[in-house]
Amino acid sequence: MSQQKSVELRDTIRRFRDYLNTDPGRWHLNYLKEKEPKETREVLAKLKELPKDGTDFVDLVLYGLLPNSDTKYAKRVSIAPSFLNIKKFFGRFNYSENDWRELANLVYDLVTKFQRDPDHLDTFIRDFISHRLSKICVTNSKRSLLCFSELFFED
Repeated sequence: MSQQKSVELRDTIRRFRDYLNTDPGRWHLNYLKEKEPKETREVLAKLKELPKDGTDFVDLVLYGLLPNSDTKYAKRVSIAPSFLNIKKFFGRFNYSENDWRELANLVYDLVTKFQRDPDHLDTFIRDFISHRLSKICVTNSKRSLLCFSELFFED
């Protein structure tokens, strides 16, 4: 890393720390550390009760477990959204309902594997990204994959 980039990075980190000491910064941090993990665990609890091949399961994974913006499709709104409407955004791929069902199960399996065994997240992500349908989540939702660790260490 060049010296200029290093200075820029230190300055960005300093400004971020300063922001976290403001009321809006504390609100965002609390949302990220308290509210979002709680809501995500609630979504997971609902998903465990649903048939894995049903429309309700698929929609709750795509519009509730994945980080969504505040839209008419969202089942849960994220502070760090990656999607407005995942099906519309990736409509050009012409995924079938079976593809969406398979993707929802891939995402759900990744999360539940990590929940059971957080020490092997790297293995689970490698397995996940090796699947053809995972590409849309990995390229557009890296932060959601990287934030899973925040979701399960509280309980």
